[in-house]
Amino acid sequence: MLNKIIRRQRFNTKNQFGYSLVELMVGITIGLFIVAATSLMISTQLSGNRRMLLETQLNQDLRATADIITRELRRASYAPNAANEIWFDKKSALVAENIFGTVTPSSGIDISDIQFKYNRRAGDQGPFGFALNNGVITSLIAGVAQALTDSRVMTVTEFKINLAVPIKFQLPCPRLCIDGTQACWPDLSVRTATVLISAKSVSDPNVIRGLTTQVRLKNDFTQFNGATVCPA
Repeated sequence: MLNKIIRRQRFNTKNQFGYSLVELMVGITIGLFIVAATSLMISTQLSGNRRMLLETQLNQDLRATADIITRELRRASYAPNAANEIWFDKKSALVAENIFGTVTPSSGIDISDIQFKYNRRAGDQGPFGFALNNGVITSLIAGVAQALTDSRVMTVTEFKINLAVPIKFQLPCPRLCIDGTQACWPDLSVRTATVLISAKSVSDPNVIRGLTTQVRLKNDFTQFNGATVCPA
């Protein structure tokens, strides 16, 4: 009887032992897989959030830059004395051509440097313009080039302005030219441009974005083909 009690106690004591080494190693391995999967998921989410923030910042900067360029292009050739450039019969000798009318170049594809003038305020008539220099778009103000884009945020890889060939309309005059033709009648040029900007993020070169916008120059250019706007 005593021997049975002793054997039962030994059996119960043996059953109270902890995990074996193999079981412990398997448990640790499974735990490491779970931790690794969780870490990978968190890392992927953080990387995705960072990329999204960079894309958002790049898009906002591109849009702001394009808005400034198109707004300035739209104002090209503005003159406060536009009324003096309108012809009527008794004023034909006084009508003057718009001194701010020229845009350089006047037309072309894939231009990365453009200049123009307009009367912004008294004493501030330009030239104004934009150009791409070493990954930065610069703005020409009072003859001095200033950075328009931040080189610490993005590198501009492409900046092109496509100036469409102006659409010309001949303006009628009440009299023919001296030679009896209409060759000396003035031409009205309607001008449009397409602005293309591409850039990549400085923090992550794989983040690349581009933006294309179109603009119509509000001030149509009237080009005289004679000494005055219309033959007297």
